[in-house]
Amino acid sequence: MLAGVSFAPGIPACDEGSVVVFSVDTSDVDIVILRYNNFDLCPGLQKAKLFQALRFFQGAFRQFAVTFQECPPIGVQPQMSQGPRRRTDAPRSQMRNRGPRKVHRIAGVIGHHLHPIRDSIPVSWRERYDCLVAQFGEPQLFRPTSAFSFGWQSPLEAAQIQSMTVGDIVKYLQTWTAGSDDYLGPSRQGLADTLQRFVTDEPKRFALAAEELSGLDDIYVCAVLSGFRDAIKGKWQSEWWTPVIRLCCILVAQTADDAKNGDDEERAGRSLRQSVASFIGFGLEQQESQIPLELRERVWSALLPLTNDPDPTPKSEGPHTEGNLDPMTRSLNTIRGTAMHSVIKYSLWVRRNVDEKGEKKCASFDEMPEVRVVLNEHLESDPSTAIRSVYGLRFPLLCALDDSWAKSNVDAIFPIDPVQINLWDAAWQPYIVSNEPYDGVFELLRKKYERAILDIEREVPYKVAGNADSREQLAEHVMLLYERGVTSFDDSPDLMGLFFKIAPSAFKYHALTFVGRRLKNVNGRIPNVVGERLKNLWERRVDALKHLRDHAERSEMKAFGWWFICDKFDREWSLDRLRESLELCRWTEPDHLVTKHLAAVVADFPDHAVACLSTLIDGDKNGWGISSWHEHAESILDSALESGVDNARLNATTLINRLCARGFHVYRGLLDHRQ
Repeated sequence: MLAGVSFAPGIPACDEGSVVVFSVDTSDVDIVILRYNNFDLCPGLQKAKLFQALRFFQGAFRQFAVTFQECPPIGVQPQMSQGPRRRTDAPRSQMRNRGPRKVHRIAGVIGHHLHPIRDSIPVSWRERYDCLVAQFGEPQLFRPTSAFSFGWQSPLEAAQIQSMTVGDIVKYLQTWTAGSDDYLGPSRQGLADTLQRFVTDEPKRFALAAEELSGLDDIYVCAVLSGFRDAIKGKWQSEWWTPVIRLCCILVAQTADDAKNGDDEERAGRSLRQSVASFIGFGLEQQESQIPLELRERVWSALLPLTNDPDPTPKSEGPHTEGNLDPMTRSLNTIRGTAMHSVIKYSLWVRRNVDEKGEKKCASFDEMPEVRVVLNEHLESDPSTAIRSVYGLRFPLLCALDDSWAKSNVDAIFPIDPVQINLWDAAWQPYIVSNEPYDGVFELLRKKYERAILDIEREVPYKVAGNADSREQLAEHVMLLYERGVTSFDDSPDLMGLFFKIAPSAFKYHALTFVGRRLKNVNGRIPNVVGERLKNLWERRVDALKHLRDHAERSEMKAFGWWFICDKFDREWSLDRLRESLELCRWTEPDHLVTKHLAAVVADFPDHAVACLSTLIDGDKNGWGISSWHEHAESILDSALESGVDNARLNATTLINRLCARGFHVYRGLLDHRQ
């Protein structure tokens, strides 16, 4: 072994002829472990061969517990006394006159490296270390660890909680406090996470004693409700709902005074009230483990106060609010918004259970007047855009619950007045993005669709759910309604004609692309009436664009590539329309799939296929497309040359010569072997 280096007990001895040498690297401020093989005990280690290098923090240094004896530790270079090495690439102006900052930095580096080995360094180095500690204080180092962990730590394990009664658990949760000096240690969040997992596994114990939990801190009660929520998806019994709903009522009543401080987002009880609203809504929408209808009054007594909670406040919905959430997302993350969502779920829950009993039908809000009162109240007097988004998002459900109520309030939900543009956006954006265009709902909203089309060039300052563009969704709605025959070019107002007259080219292209993409995913053939209706649409668009000279204004024609590859129309008609669209805009999308489909139909229509390929190649000025689908192009040209159609062979030969002239000599072989 090398003199001056020894290993602490528990460290395995090195193989013969090898040694572990610890050095201090002052540039990276960490510990470097170098392992040498074929070690020769000659001065200076000239013949040492580097085998492996690993970097460790000082925690690993302690773990290896190397003791440095009287000789200076190998690797503590003379420059350590001068501090970190100066970076040669730094401007000289930054290297001069650093004064006290340089002194502190040197002291910090030296102290940082000497602290882990302070008890084993030579006397001269220890004296220097003590001087640094006296002048600058002892270095603050992280506690050494030997393993990594993820998530919050809990002072109790699930097995410990299992051995305790509910009363003991409540007492422990009320008295335990986390240490303030160790943020890596056990925490309340870690304890809450463990409690949630245990409640999920054994919901019965906590459900039957639910009222005992009302005195706990909010973080623990929220964890219990989350545990109940997870348990509802699996093992849950109907009789457990009674004490749990009673707990919800108690929690809402306990936090009623805290709700008055609505402007404070960190107010006590805020997270708890939102958890209650969300939990009740979740229980109402279940099928097998739903809340029994017998608890209807208790459920409503818990929901009603939450619908009047001040959260969200006008201040929180300002344009410069941190996060700048869209109204629909905000409604899902505030107390009043979550409660209003739960009110709609409550209505569906009542209707579903009343209808199942078969005694009478629940066809309107007459059977649940409490819901009508809340909906009318917030529609008339609540200025919150988050609350208005609930009406827009759930409008199809409101139509199903009470068609007459929806019809009489449609103008209030979707106001056309420019003064109320923020409420229009708040309701219309969630509706158009999150719902299908149902036929019955569309009849109530026909004028609203017209208003949205007229306003399609205006960009809303936010997007619902982060990415969805309501104008693209509007284009899709218009196409679906036309495809189903709900709208036509003969309507008054003519929504189809209005859309293609006013909408920018990008949205017209999106609309036509959407049709092709959707048809591509349809299995089998489409009804003839639908096919004829779509053919009529395309031919109208071609007629409308023929007189335009600018190719950019005809860009929507690129969408026909999707119609072509869906293979739902007559192939000859499709090839004629593809050729026509290529002549109008010189390109199509998706070009690689179009050439692939042309290769599949070239045997039956060689002349059409070569003509389409020729126009597509002319439109590819950079040649990137030609390079990406050259295999399909070769297949098309080869089949055309083998066909018995003289015009197809002539056009294919001409096209090959043009390709070779552009530098694509790979196509020359198609002619060489035939000559």
